[in-house]
Amino acid sequence: MPLTINTNVAAVSTNSAFATGGVETSGTGVSLSTMIVSFFIQTLGNTVTIRAKNRGVLSRINFAYEQSKRSILDATNCRTMDVDIAAESTSLTKYNTVVQPSASISPQANNSPNVTLKLLG
Repeated sequence: MPLTINTNVAAVSTNSAFATGGVETSGTGVSLSTMIVSFFIQTLGNTVTIRAKNRGVLSRINFAYEQSKRSILDATNCRTMDVDIAAESTSLTKYNTVVQPSASISPQANNSPNVTLKLLG
């Protein structure tokens, strides 16, 4: 059940309970103004507690969001590096395919210079 608080200043200032220092309730020995002040102090304490819990939840949500952003960026960078490594690996394989036959032809060319000159000319 929601609690409604009257914020009408004129009604509060003209209330005889506040003007006379409080009216005692029946048989408890506690004045009405003391009960109201106690109620507001308790309400303020509850509000502070709720705000602190809310801030804690918000902090955890922000932390999770930042971590997810970081992991997405890390995954993207990893994929980019994978593509770069794959491209470089392909280039290396291509150049090795060209270099290895050239390296094996070179000693043979040294052995028979006339055949090499015929092939080149």
